Amino acid sequence: MLYSALFDGAIGVGGVLESLLSLQPISNAAKIAVANMLRIMICTSSVCFFLYLLELLIFLKKINCDIVLVKLILY
Repeated sequence: MLYSALFDGAIGVGGVLESLLSLQPISNAAKIAVANMLRIMICTSSVCFFLYLLELLIFLKKINCDIVLVKLILY
């Protein structure tokens, strides 16, 4: 179950990045990934945790690409 959620999370992060690059609405894959990661609430590394927080921030705030790039540079 954990591996499935992490795999879904990786697909979701890819979907979010693809949506940001093409400036389209966030895909259903990203929404499903956020739901899976919220349900399990297990992060095995700081990278996983950072990607989870970034994806959740994008999903909830629907911030634009410039702010995401600034956040990535600052972290």
